[in-house]
Amino acid sequence: TGSTGAQGAQGHQGVSGAVGSQGADASLTTSTGAPSSPSAGDMWWDSDEADLLVYYQDANSAQWVSISGGIRGAQGAAGAQGAAGAQGATGATGAQGATGSAGSAGAQGTIGSGGPTGAQGAQGHQGNTGSTGSQGATGNTGAQGAANTGAQGASGAAGIPVGSIMAYGGSSAPSGWQICNGGTASTSALQTVLGQSNVPDLRDRFIVGAGSSYSSKDTGGSKDAVLVTHTHNLQNHVH
Repeated sequence: TGSTGAQGAQGHQGVSGAVGSQGADASLTTSTGAPSSPSAGDMWWDSDEADLLVYYQDANSAQWVSISGGIRGAQGAAGAQGAAGAQGATGATGAQGATGSAGSAGAQGTIGSGGPTGAQGAQGHQGNTGSTGSQGATGNTGAQGAANTGAQGASGAAGIPVGSIMAYGGSSAPSGWQICNGGTASTSALQTVLGQSNVPDLRDRFIVGAGSSYSSKDTGGSKDAVLVTHTHNLQNHVH
């Protein structure tokens, strides 16, 4: 685009008009529309047009007259569009500025020394030993060989039948055995032989074989029995 022309010189100050005579008191109204019921000499500041007007009245007419422009005439027709000015010559492109030099790279920092190795942690506690598995059932006794001809049949795995009762001097039963204290039989094979789920309770008792007076698994007698006075009639006899 072409450059803008220079600013023209300012015109001379116009000659001041003569001072008019003092008028009567008048009101001044500021608004965007003309005041209603004005009196001659009232002034109105049209805030939309930024124009000061006075209410003029003579024998023939009454109207608002702009003080700065006289009686406001009708709006003139719009002037014709002026021809577009010629396109100004394009200014030359400025020279490319030189590229600044690159800054030098900073020196590499030294690597810090390695920290010492931590102390060895204490060894954990030994875990508890698992409980011993229950004793397996004793094998059945082998069949008896044929009389005078066949070999003797093999015996069971432990050689002692399940359910056997033996005197023992220890305070706890050896492996594969159970104290006769009325507790629950430790294996299903033992429960089958006994015909019940508990072993006999032989504490403070003697073992008596089953017969006409006692049946299997019967109990009797008393550790607190009192002997009464009695006599025995022994007949003469010889051996």
